[in-house]
Amino acid sequence: MGVSNGDLAQWYRGQLPPGARTPLQLLIIQSTTFCNLDCSYCYLPLRDKKNRFDLDLIPVTVDKLVAAGLIDQELTVAWHAGEPLVMPVDYYREAVRRFAESVPDHVTVTHNFQTNGMLISEEYVEFFKEIEARIGVSIDGPKDIHDARRTTRDGRGTYDRVMAGFEKLRAGGLQPATIAVLTEHSLGQAERIYDFFKQLGVAEAGFNIEEIEGENESSSLAGPEMEKKVREFYRTMHRLVMADPEPLRVREIVHGRGVALASLTDGKSGNSETNPLSIISIGHDGRVSTFSPELLQVPGDSDAYTYGDIRTIDFTQLWRNNRFIDVYSQIEAGIAKCAKECRYFNSCGGGVPANKLAENGSFNSGETMHCRLTRQALVDTMEDDLIDRLLARKAERLAPPSTGDESAQPAQRPPRVIQGKKQDESGHTKSNGSRKKLSQLIGIGSAKARPQQGRLQNARQEIFPHLGAINLFAPTDRITLSPGTQAVLGDSEYTDGARIPIQEWRSLSDVEYAALSSGSRSPAPLNFVALVQLPEELQQQFALLNRDHSNSSSGDAEDKVKLDQFAKDLIKAFGGGDTDKSRVLGIVAQPGQKMTSTIERESGKLLGLHVDSWVSDNVSGRSRSQNRIAVNLGEKPRHLLMLDLGVEQLVSLMKEHENDEIELENPTTIARRFMERHPSYPVLRLEIRPGEAYIAATENIVHDAASMETDFDAALHILGEFPRSKALKQVLSN
Repeated sequence: MGVSNGDLAQWYRGQLPPGARTPLQLLIIQSTTFCNLDCSYCYLPLRDKKNRFDLDLIPVTVDKLVAAGLIDQELTVAWHAGEPLVMPVDYYREAVRRFAESVPDHVTVTHNFQTNGMLISEEYVEFFKEIEARIGVSIDGPKDIHDARRTTRDGRGTYDRVMAGFEKLRAGGLQPATIAVLTEHSLGQAERIYDFFKQLGVAEAGFNIEEIEGENESSSLAGPEMEKKVREFYRTMHRLVMADPEPLRVREIVHGRGVALASLTDGKSGNSETNPLSIISIGHDGRVSTFSPELLQVPGDSDAYTYGDIRTIDFTQLWRNNRFIDVYSQIEAGIAKCAKECRYFNSCGGGVPANKLAENGSFNSGETMHCRLTRQALVDTMEDDLIDRLLARKAERLAPPSTGDESAQPAQRPPRVIQGKKQDESGHTKSNGSRKKLSQLIGIGSAKARPQQGRLQNARQEIFPHLGAINLFAPTDRITLSPGTQAVLGDSEYTDGARIPIQEWRSLSDVEYAALSSGSRSPAPLNFVALVQLPEELQQQFALLNRDHSNSSSGDAEDKVKLDQFAKDLIKAFGGGDTDKSRVLGIVAQPGQKMTSTIERESGKLLGLHVDSWVSDNVSGRSRSQNRIAVNLGEKPRHLLMLDLGVEQLVSLMKEHENDEIELENPTTIARRFMERHPSYPVLRLEIRPGEAYIAATENIVHDAASMETDFDAALHILGEFPRSKALKQVLSN
């Protein structure tokens, strides 16, 4: 199935209005193709060639990215696809200098180096410290495991020299991460490997399987008996982490928790390798590729998966490139195949294109060995643990109250048997009868659930009927839930078609709260909602503000100066971008006691639940639009009401019932249609107390403010680019 130019244009951020976000997460530059090792599982085809990247291309690269709107406030550069430390330190000193001189002043550049550790010198250690580089060292484990596959060109082991380099980093005060490749030789030794990396004191230990990819056309992990061993490796590693009072940070366990929750709750996991321009790879000769980094180095036709030269490429015209259209069409078809066939789809987003090509011969394909041994095995491991914990919690809740008899035994953890399921030898879960829904097993929801309606309910599990795409970061006691929305009838105070929450609010369960705050649901840095406290230095300014003004221009001059300064400091504190990217909307002050408070300008009536359009009416790319901070200037709490679905999700869920042009409608019109069709989709209510603020993707979510608890509602609103990383530093916790 082909992809039309119109469809392709939707993902390209440069075609979207101001305030939209760049897709670029990682820029990979191949400083050299050469590697001083000859690891048996390496996928690189040119590792014996001493090619090098021309540093004169750095300003050219930055100019191209800036012109296309692909650089935001941060740029992460990874020196990869060869051993980067083959190059002298001065080469990277010059590279860092050229990046610093080329990027706009507001951009922070972070340099990543993944090295085999053989060439780490004192000079390199000082350089890494100077530029605050992120360092990863490839170590497969103890000496016998490492030397079995990571060898020099004459077959000698490299462990001793790698460890000498690692110790230089540690002696210099650096704490590198490590990546180990799992092979047949290392499976079954999880305890030993865990202890090894724990004693090394690494920042994080990551584990990659031996992949079929590029030059590496076979893997020691192929075959069903290996899948069982890989699954056992993950289970053992997870058990060790959970039992350790000061656990080693294991990348797969940390990421796996969010992935498993996404799998259980129908949340979506982002996949940068299937999204155009999320990863941009530039070869030593200037050739440009995207999607999986390994596609830059496919043996044979070196240009098959590149789309131009950095000297001449125009990223704004990439969607006109026939080779790109062909590759992207195949990748999209493969994603659709995965979505249709695989129960793990929500936890991976469609697999890894490079692995599909290497294993199946086509991007337009489904499951791979890489899928089975990484995402599927990991999801099953983490799901099993989560289910065990939820069953144990339910048992504790249902246990009879203590009688004071000291001889009474505590409630026992339920056995590791889930009704209607058993495991086969590979660790997969199979049905042996009717399987109860997880919501019934853990006591959440009701057997008499509301009737299922359309595609939305069919696509979600009953355990989390409210789970959408927007992370919510706030204390659990500040969040309540309504069972849905209702039309406003016979109230002239509201516009025609307005909808408001049903006024029946309840608290969240622990599992519902965990799902809402899971960090894996939206990769877009502005697409979230958070309840934040003001930094200490702003609290005094807040106390001095006159809270009775109806907007930022009223009051005397002194009050306006205070407000302007407070707004500037607020933008700075929460990373709202340059002043020209932020917009102080002012103070909105009005009578309280309102179920919803936003007033439509044209009619002067209450709008009800809606989507903002300060930036644009364009639906596409809303998850990357600017967000808003709103500070409660009143004397009593106010509330933010919201559905945890983005506009693009609404469109996707509605297209089964609406025409294909629905995305051309006003976002609030789309939201109202959605709520009419799905009146039982719940509404979340977030309490904001005086002096607190919310940061929310109001250009993307259905929302409004409520002021039922106060007679006078006042809040300062600023539109900007307030990133998740800054918000989480000030977010209120339980």
